[in-house]
Amino acid sequence: METPIKAYAQKTGTITSLIGLVVAYLIPAAITAIDDGILKGLMWGKHLDNIWPNLLLGCVGIITSAYFLCGFLVHRTYSHLVAYIFKAIGLTLLVLLSGTIIGSTLGFVQEGDFHTWPKELGNDLFDYYAKPLFWIGIFGSIPASIIGAIWGWMVNMRKTSLQERVLF
Repeated sequence: METPIKAYAQKTGTITSLIGLVVAYLIPAAITAIDDGILKGLMWGKHLDNIWPNLLLGCVGIITSAYFLCGFLVHRTYSHLVAYIFKAIGLTLLVLLSGTIIGSTLGFVQEGDFHTWPKELGNDLFDYYAKPLFWIGIFGSIPASIIGAIWGWMVNMRKTSLQERVLF
């Protein structure tokens, strides 16, 4: 049974994942814009031809996993704001992890050296999974944690206001 707070958590979790994707696009744009100007900064991925399908699949993976995982924030009743915030940060990082794995899988399937397996399997797994997880973990964990903390605070405030309406 879908409760109003679970629906709210799923809706706001999906919206905050979209905000996170915009932030993830704007970070390299800002870095590129420092040297090349704003217009070239916004077009930072223009020369990366083969990466766009992986990025788009990763974005779909992030949005989909956010929708399905964000309902777990209210799965158990927590009364403390800190518990909501830490659980929201953990779920946000889990969404980031799942989106990275989904996006990396396309590149692994498209460009992996399947005829050299099992000898080169370790190198392929390292190139297509470990490296993206490392770099996205380094550059994405802080913004994802900030966005997750804000999202956890929003859901906790909404839950508190719904409980006050029921009690009074």
